[in-house]
Amino acid sequence: MTDTNPRDDDDDESYPEEHDGARLLGTSAEGGVAYYHPDDRLLLETDLGPTELRDDSSGWVNRRELAPGESLSDLVDSIDRSIGFAEMSEYARSHLPGMSASGDEESESATNDGTDRS
Repeated sequence: MTDTNPRDDDDDESYPEEHDGARLLGTSAEGGVAYYHPDDRLLLETDLGPTELRDDSSGWVNRRELAPGESLSDLVDSIDRSIGFAEMSEYARSHLPGMSASGDEESESATNDGTDRS
């Protein structure tokens, strides 16, 4: 029997942007995946594939709470510098140093909190 409403297999092969309250940061070239849980200030890492992660929310291989004073911007920058991202989510890109919440580069007159002094 032919399926009249075929599934989009690409959806099964990508990681969800949000998983159990955590936001996708990106994937590394080695196949690891990083999420950030903003309520708990946790970096969550897994090596599960997208389908396995959807089925097993306990599949985190690493959980690390951000240090006092460490921002999400610091975390994203640190991951990008240390192992690099094969793919970086829009959420992570918007938190790179020098980027505004909209993903645009901040002007030189903007402060670290995104307010404009001009």
